[in-house]
Amino acid sequence: MPLRRLWIVLGFLLLPAVASADGHRAGLFGGGSYLRGSSLWGVHASGDWAPFTYRKFIFIGDLSVHSGTHDGADVTIKTFMGGGGWAFPKGDHVVTLHGLGGRVRGGGSRKVGAVGGSYAFVAHRLAAGWQKGIGVQVDRILIKEADDFWRVSAGVVIRYKPN
Repeated sequence: MPLRRLWIVLGFLLLPAVASADGHRAGLFGGGSYLRGSSLWGVHASGDWAPFTYRKFIFIGDLSVHSGTHDGADVTIKTFMGGGGWAFPKGDHVVTLHGLGGRVRGGGSRKVGAVGGSYAFVAHRLAAGWQKGIGVQVDRILIKEADDFWRVSAGVVIRYKPN
């Protein structure tokens, strides 16, 4: 492995250890969603988990189901993805950046990836227990051997912080 790649890998591994803690242990997002490019509407849900003492790095599970018409045909697209990301908290606001990978079903099963980010406003985010808020997520969905498209979702955020 060239030295440059080694430094990049080490940087990603050490980043959570030097970052400030997000302050939550787990979070859920759910809401309505729109796929631009095909004009499909649906639902989107994702969950994140911060298992480390320095909780800036998060693991993410993500799924969505969208239906509508594309080129005159009825279409249903289901995405199932997982991956990781980084949370950047500031008071009651949290911005995340993430990368996901998985499968998409609809018109055949294919590999899919997504890069994107989210914004959440959770009042009293640093208080212990369950907190509710609102959030928006934007992803560029990258499908192998098919057209890429944007997914925009808005909905409710629920976060849990232990005592």
